[in-house]
Amino acid sequence: MIILRLFVLFFWFSGGMLAMAALALFSRNRYELMPFYARRVCPTALRILGIDYQIRNVERLSAHQPCIYAFNHQHIWDIFLLGCVMRHRTIVIGKKGLRKIPIFGWVFPRAGNLYIDRANPEKAVATMREAHRRITEEGLSVIVSPEGTRSGKRGLLPFKKGPFHLAMGTNLPILPIAISSIHKSPRCVVAEALEPIFPVTMESSVELHARMKAAIDRLDAELATGAQKP
Repeated sequence: MIILRLFVLFFWFSGGMLAMAALALFSRNRYELMPFYARRVCPTALRILGIDYQIRNVERLSAHQPCIYAFNHQHIWDIFLLGCVMRHRTIVIGKKGLRKIPIFGWVFPRAGNLYIDRANPEKAVATMREAHRRITEEGLSVIVSPEGTRSGKRGLLPFKKGPFHLAMGTNLPILPIAISSIHKSPRCVVAEALEPIFPVTMESSVELHARMKAAIDRLDAELATGAQKP
C-alpha cells in the first residue's frame, strides 16, 4: 500500500512542479509562486500519504507578517505540512541538496527561495545576508529550521545562531511553529503556531527552544491519548 501511495504522490508532486515551472516562466510576482503552489498541492499530498493533519492558531500566521517562521524539522514529510501553513510573500531557506530534485531544484530559487550550504560557513553567511536584503527591501517573511537539519527521532536539536541574527538584523519577530513528533504519531500530525517572540536577542534561542519543546511534548501527549482538539 505504501508503494502505491508513493507512486501516486510522485505523479501528483511532479505534475504540480511542472505547472509551477510553467508559471515561473511568466509570473511577474515570483514571491507568490511558492505559497500558491504549496497551498494547492500539499494538502492533497498529505491525504495521499494517509496523514491527517491539524493546524492550530492559524490566525497568528498572517497577523504577525512579515516575520521569521521557525519550525522543528523531523522528516521529509514536514515540507508538505509547512506548505499548508505557508502564507503570501514568504520564502524558504532550504539546504543545497534540494537542487538535485528534478524540476523542483530549478523552480525553488526561481520562486525567490534560497539555498544554504551549511558545510561552507562563508556561503552560509552570504545566504543569510541575501535573506536579510530581501526581507528589508521586499517586506518578505522567511521560513527556517533553527535546528539546521532533520532531527528524526532524536528530539528537538540545539538551535543554530543564523535565524536569530537574521531576526535581530531585520527587527522582525520569530513566530514558532511546533510540529508534533511524526515518528510517534505518523497518521495524525499537528502544527501549532505559538506566540511570537519580539524583540529578539541571542538569548531568545533558549526561550524559543524551551517553548517549542514544551509545545511538542504537549501535542505528543494529546495525540497519544487521543485527546487532540480541532
